[in-house]
Amino acid sequence: MKSLLSDDLRDELLTAADLAALFKVGKRTIYRKVARGELPRPLRIGHGIVRWKRRDLLALLDELHTS
Repeated sequence: MKSLLSDDLRDELLTAADLAALFKVGKRTIYRKVARGELPRPLRIGHGIVRWKRRDLLALLDELHTS
């Protein structure tokens, strides 16, 4: 299935707050889900700065949807 998002949007980096809003949970829950392997590990882009690739999250959601 072809994605409706452009490659630029698929490559966007998201914060923990962005993920928390997307999944309607708190930021701590995002980190717990990462620790349990339920979400992909974030990229470390600086001291104490992490981001998730939107592309990785879309792939996870597609996988969950088809399971």
